[in-house]
Amino acid sequence: MRELFLFYSKVLKNPVKNIPSLLFLTVAIFGIVTLISSFVTDILIFPFTTIATISSFIAMWYIKVLGTLSENLEKMEGSIDELNRSNSRLHSELKAMESLRKSLEEYADESNSNLREVVDSINSSFQKLERITEDNERVLLYKIAQDLEFMDNSSGMSRDEYERFIERVPSYLQIEFKPFDEVANGDGKIDYRELSGIIQSILKERERGA
Repeated sequence: MRELFLFYSKVLKNPVKNIPSLLFLTVAIFGIVTLISSFVTDILIFPFTTIATISSFIAMWYIKVLGTLSENLEKMEGSIDELNRSNSRLHSELKAMESLRKSLEEYADESNSNLREVVDSINSSFQKLERITEDNERVLLYKIAQDLEFMDNSSGMSRDEYERFIERVPSYLQIEFKPFDEVANGDGKIDYRELSGIIQSILKERERGA
C-alpha cells in the first residue's frame, strides 16, 4: 500500500510524463465520487461502479509494473552488454597472446636459446587466460539464454527469442548455433534444457579444438 501511495504521488508530481496513469487516476476518483452517490441513490448501480473503480486502480498498478519490467529489461541488456564487452576483450587478448606464443616457440626451437623458460611461462599464462575466456563465454551464453527465455513470461524459447539470443551471442560463436527449425520442438519452442545442452556441446567442442 505504501508503494502504491508513493507511485500515485510520483504521478501527481510529474503529470506530463504520466498521462496514462493520470487518466486512470481521474477515472478512479470519479468512480469513488460516483460510487458514494450511486450507493445513496441507486443500489443497483453500486456493483458496476465498484468494479469500474477497482479496475482503474488495477490499471494504474499494471502501468507501474510494466514500467518496472521495462527498467529491468534495460538493466538486463546492460548486464549482457558488459559481459559481451568483457568477453570480446578477453578473446582479443587471447588471440594476441596465442600469436606471440607461437612466434616465440618457433624462434626458441630455431635458435636453441634460453627462450624456452620464457615460452613456458607464456604458455602457462596463455592457458590461464584461455580458461578465464571459456568461463566468461559460458557465463555470457547462459545469462543471455536465461534472460531471453522468459522475455514473454512463458517457458521455452520462441523463434523471436532464439533469434534475439543469436544476435547477442559473440559474432565468432554465432555460426556454431543451428537454425531455429533444426533445434525447435514440435510445439515450435526450444526449452532451456535443450538450449543448455546445445551450449555445452559447443563449448566442449571449442575446448577440444583449442
